[in-house]
Amino acid sequence: MFVNHRRCCVMLFSHVQLRYNYVELSDGVVGRKRDMRRILVFVFLVWFRMETCSSFSDIEALLKLKHSMKGQKAKDEALQDWNFSAPHSAHCSFSGVTCDQDLRVVSINVSFLPLFGYLPPEIGHLDKLQSLVIVHNNLTGHLPKDLSALTSLKLLNISHNSFTGNLPGEIILPLTQLEIFDSYDNSITGPLPEEFVKLEKLRYLKLDGNYFSGSIPESYSEFKSLEVLSLSTNSLSGKIPKGLSRLKTLTYLKLGYSNAYECEIPPDFGSMTSLKYLDLSSCNLSGEIPPSLGNLRNLDTLFLHMNNLIGTIPSELSALKSLSFLDLSFNGLTGGIPPSFSPLRNLTLLNLFHNKLYGPVPSFVGEFPKLETLQLWENNFSGALPQNLGQNGRLMFFDVTSNHFTGLIPPGLCKSGRLQTLIITDNFFHGPIPDDIGNCTSLVKIRASNNYLNGAIPSGIFKLPSVKIIELANNRFNGELPPKISGDSLGILTLSNNLLTGRIPPALKNLRALQTLSLDVNELVGEIPGEVFVLPMLTTINISGNNLTGAIPTTLINCVSLSSVDLSRNMLIGEIPKGIKELTILSILNVSRNHLTGRVPEEIGLMSSLATLDLSFNNFNGKLPTGGQFSAFNDNAFAGNPNLSLNQRSSLNPVSAAATSPIFTFLNIISVIINYLHLYYYKL
Repeated sequence: MFVNHRRCCVMLFSHVQLRYNYVELSDGVVGRKRDMRRILVFVFLVWFRMETCSSFSDIEALLKLKHSMKGQKAKDEALQDWNFSAPHSAHCSFSGVTCDQDLRVVSINVSFLPLFGYLPPEIGHLDKLQSLVIVHNNLTGHLPKDLSALTSLKLLNISHNSFTGNLPGEIILPLTQLEIFDSYDNSITGPLPEEFVKLEKLRYLKLDGNYFSGSIPESYSEFKSLEVLSLSTNSLSGKIPKGLSRLKTLTYLKLGYSNAYECEIPPDFGSMTSLKYLDLSSCNLSGEIPPSLGNLRNLDTLFLHMNNLIGTIPSELSALKSLSFLDLSFNGLTGGIPPSFSPLRNLTLLNLFHNKLYGPVPSFVGEFPKLETLQLWENNFSGALPQNLGQNGRLMFFDVTSNHFTGLIPPGLCKSGRLQTLIITDNFFHGPIPDDIGNCTSLVKIRASNNYLNGAIPSGIFKLPSVKIIELANNRFNGELPPKISGDSLGILTLSNNLLTGRIPPALKNLRALQTLSLDVNELVGEIPGEVFVLPMLTTINISGNNLTGAIPTTLINCVSLSSVDLSRNMLIGEIPKGIKELTILSILNVSRNHLTGRVPEEIGLMSSLATLDLSFNNFNGKLPTGGQFSAFNDNAFAGNPNLSLNQRSSLNPVSAAATSPIFTFLNIISVIINYLHLYYYKL
């Protein structure tokens, strides 16, 4: 079907030579001029035919690419318009294909397509190609050595695929025009190719997310034009070459994540004055942060988190007045936030969590006009927080968990109307939650457990449209829960161990996404509203340790998503609702220390998922059923029921879930996993 490119051109040049010889033999000037005009026309036609030959060669290569890259799993619509057509320029209309004026392919972009094949050797036939972008597909196999034929290539991006094998230097060396090479997120192995250094026009080299191993070559200090060097998320080791500091054109350097170097941060990096982005995170670095990094006056981002860095935060970093993002978290840093940091007016993110830092948070932190993220959790900070935090109108993420902070919650944290996380758990804060938090519709997480907070909980908190977590346990909140509660996102509501009074609002039924409800150890009164058990996703309910009265609502048996129910230590009366066996994934049932009566339902013996049962200290009567799941619990589960006969019980196993069958074990494991996943999702 296709004419061979070389054969076509040879035939055409032979024809031109014959015509030229004929002109030389013609008689007369007029004849020669006439034939010369004919020759010019013919030469044009020859040139046109040659370009047509080249075009057909390109279309042949493209169709081979289509066949190879689609693979067997690809759907028909992938590269659907890449089909042979009579017009010699048809291939220039293929999706993702661009041609030059000579109808040669100069650019291919086939990103985000369901391709499951490989890159074939025929790619080398497209020798005018300047840009090849194959991103977010599913291509596998080795990179073909024929890529070396693409000597006009300026941009090569094969990121987010599954290419394997080494990256041979013989592919790289001939690509002398290459400016951008990106192989992020593949499975390429072997050492880092040193041949990249020979490409004098290379500006962007991104090899992240592969399995390159060994050391960073010392020769990488010799790049002529490199602006971006990104080698993170590989298996690199050894020392970071201090000679990289000679890359005076470099603006972006990222070397961490999954690499494991055996060195400190080279102090020489302080001479890389063109750097705007420096990321050396999670790569086993030790020692102290070099004060010389304070010389990087153009630096916008400094990420050194998740290493083994020690010592104090250098005050010299205060010279980085362009710095927007500073993350020193997950290290062993000591001391406090340097007082000299007040000039860092461009800080947008300040992450210092999980260190050994101490002392107060300087008041100037609250004055940073662009601050959006402040995370200081798991340190030893103390004193009161700056009361002007949030007044800049930009704060979005605020987390100071597990410190020794005292005083009041700053009142303007949500002045921006953008605050998404308010996390102050495990401190010594006192006083009320500021009223404006109840109007902060952007909030997703409110976690303030384990403090000394008091006063009434702002009623607006229970109507925030985006909030997923409200955790206020182990404080001194008082007052009643509001009668109006709503929210389609709330999954965890924990108000345990406070001084709350009044009734449980039936309006809890409006929390359609609620999975965990913990109201235990308060002073709540009245009956348990049956509406609570219409919640379709409720897995855990704990309202123990209150003053609740009345019967267990019969609606309990309709809440089939329940895996844990604790109604203990109240004053409930009546019987366990009939149909309790409908709770097929229930693993914990505790109704101890109430005034329940009647017989223990025999159907409990059919509840193979039930791992923990506690009916103790009630007024159950009659004979305790035997067999089935009852054999999984010892006498402690039924103690304190003077009218309940245990005489006919057979030998019994420990109280907590001795499995009696493989089915029991399987269902119990599934129940625990489901409950854990629910909690994990909302803790994120």
